[in-house]
Amino acid sequence: MNVIRLKLQNYLSFKDEEINFQDRNGIYLVIGKNDETVDESDGNGSGKTSFISAIRFAIGGRIRGEFSKDLNNEDIIHKNNNDEIEGKCIVEVDCESGENLYRIVRTVSVSGQVLELFVSKDGNEWTCISLKAGISRRTGKRESGITRTQEKINTVLGFDDTLFTNSAYFEQANIDTFARGSIGEKDDIFKSAIGLSKWDDYTSMMKDDLSSLVTFEKQKLAVLEDLGEIKELVGALENAQMVVTEAMENKNNLKKLILKKEAAVSVLAKRCDKIRLECEKRREQLVDSQTKLVEAKTNLIKQQETKKKLADAIKETKILMQNTSENLERQKEIGIGLNNELQSLAKPKKTREEILSYIDQYKATEIELLTKISVCKSQIKNIRDAICPLGLECESCTEESKIPLIDAETVLLEKYTSNLNSIRVKLDYVENMLHTLSSIEGLTRQLDGVREKYNILKASRSSYNDRFKESREWYNDICSDITKTTTIIEQLTQGANEDQLHELVEQKRQYLADKTKNEDELNYMVTLLDDYSDTLQSAQLDAREIENKIVKHKTLTKEFNEIQDRKSVTKKAIWVCSKDIPHILISQAIPEIQYHVRDFTYALSDGRIDMEFRMTRDLKTKVAGATQEINAFDPWVCVDGRWLKYPQTSGGERARIDVAIHLGWVCFMATRSTSRIETLFLDEVGSALDKSGIEKLVSLLHKIQVQYSFKKIFFITQNSDAKKLIDNVIQITKTAHGSKAIFI
Repeated sequence: MNVIRLKLQNYLSFKDEEINFQDRNGIYLVIGKNDETVDESDGNGSGKTSFISAIRFAIGGRIRGEFSKDLNNEDIIHKNNNDEIEGKCIVEVDCESGENLYRIVRTVSVSGQVLELFVSKDGNEWTCISLKAGISRRTGKRESGITRTQEKINTVLGFDDTLFTNSAYFEQANIDTFARGSIGEKDDIFKSAIGLSKWDDYTSMMKDDLSSLVTFEKQKLAVLEDLGEIKELVGALENAQMVVTEAMENKNNLKKLILKKEAAVSVLAKRCDKIRLECEKRREQLVDSQTKLVEAKTNLIKQQETKKKLADAIKETKILMQNTSENLERQKEIGIGLNNELQSLAKPKKTREEILSYIDQYKATEIELLTKISVCKSQIKNIRDAICPLGLECESCTEESKIPLIDAETVLLEKYTSNLNSIRVKLDYVENMLHTLSSIEGLTRQLDGVREKYNILKASRSSYNDRFKESREWYNDICSDITKTTTIIEQLTQGANEDQLHELVEQKRQYLADKTKNEDELNYMVTLLDDYSDTLQSAQLDAREIENKIVKHKTLTKEFNEIQDRKSVTKKAIWVCSKDIPHILISQAIPEIQYHVRDFTYALSDGRIDMEFRMTRDLKTKVAGATQEINAFDPWVCVDGRWLKYPQTSGGERARIDVAIHLGWVCFMATRSTSRIETLFLDEVGSALDKSGIEKLVSLLHKIQVQYSFKKIFFITQNSDAKKLIDNVIQITKTAHGSKAIFI
């Protein structure tokens, strides 16, 4: 990426300025001047840093080390002498990348920002290739138009802001990132340079898979809990099979009794037929009155037997009605009690899923706060125990100097502790909501069961009531028929042979009574056989249902175990992609950087200083029960043959080391074809160097420009020695109408 033009409108100290670099390559010295002063060296606040930071702002949306969203839009827009905003801020940058020219236009107003990207082959006709809001191909999530256009800019240029600021844009504030930065900061620098961001994408995808597996695991576990323990299911199946066996034996035994009873009824039927034939012979000899008398008395006997049966049925139905009414009252009382208990509970306004989501969120926040509290306590202890590494009485290691640091950490500790107590109160509240919701759901299921049973009993009572009314009506009709039949018998008895009629009737009555008794027993056995059949069928259905549950339980258990195995593998894969592979790639890149750094350190110090990156051990977080280790690198410096840690060196020595490390990183990045940056920005990076150091630094910049084909190197400094060594000079002059940029 080679910057060829910059246009500024209402950007920080610049009102309206444009400068073209297309025909000028080489090293640029950027100096500042205030038109109110005579001394050229007095250029602080003229807009030197703002001039080149505008390029970074246009490309990545950041300014002075901060995200633009961390600054108010009005903080970026130029203000007049009355501190009033004048229109919109527009930063426009043209640059070469590959065979194409790209124009990036970032517009800032009080209400928001607009980002546009254009492409051209010859610089005359420009085509807009900005993106609108939509779904990101990389993350699969919906993103704004600015975010998607920013990703496209990173793609066409071959780098993002992190890589740009750590390989081409160096400020005095971040000159010691490699020397003093944490492992995480160094990892961030390497991510874009050697393609580590794709491993972050892999990690994100696997974390999504892990989240899905956790959801599936909870679903399977919930179904398993509903099914119950496998031992209980096996025991229930054995009981159901015992009931089936017992019902089968009862049914078979009853069938045998029914066969015997049917044989007895058949014998009695034959005897009745024989008596009937004899009665017919007798009836031929008897007069019509005797025949009518026998028929009347026979009818009377049947009517009386029917009356007796009806009386028993009415009595039995009455008892059933009474029992059903009592059960109805009991179910009603139970339902009222459950309803009152349900009304006493206030239903939460949140669903179970929302409550569980809050619980997970609060627990995660609780863990995060506990970690921060632990870090604060450790930091306070480290401050209190801190001593000078050289064993000297340093002002920064006295008890008085430690007090402000300890107080600051104590304030953070109290803040995190207060937040932790608040989160725990919220966690208790949502857990109580979950308990109340479970109680309401349980009471609702019990109340539904009571209502269902109440409706069944109510229907049964109505059926018994109808049967009772029907039996009473039939009973009244039989009583009336018996009265009529008795009157007829009394009339016929006067003209019949009472002795013969009595003997015949008694004999027939005996046979009929025996037959009726056996038929009643047979009907009872048939009814009982139906009950046994129903019991057997119900038991068989229960047994099959339990067998299906057992099969389902085994299947779910197998699937649950498979999910557990996949979770374990996914967790290990996440660790490898997010930690192991990036650190291996970083460790492989260190020797190449060290080669350049040692060369530059030697040149800047006339051979007095040497430097190397030494590997240290740093423990990782526990994974699958085992503690693993990683390699981290720290700079060690050899001064006049004596090896020292970086903090043990002097200020001048560190200044040369910092510059050498960053120039070494520049050379390392110049060999990466996927992130080729042809413009280098140095903002006061050599401010701590003496005259000799400045001369050597400028010489190294010329060497780097030629060897690694840098088309432009912008060097911001007010050092008078540097002005004598560089021909291309851009002067930034602060005026009452805004800063101006000119070549001198």
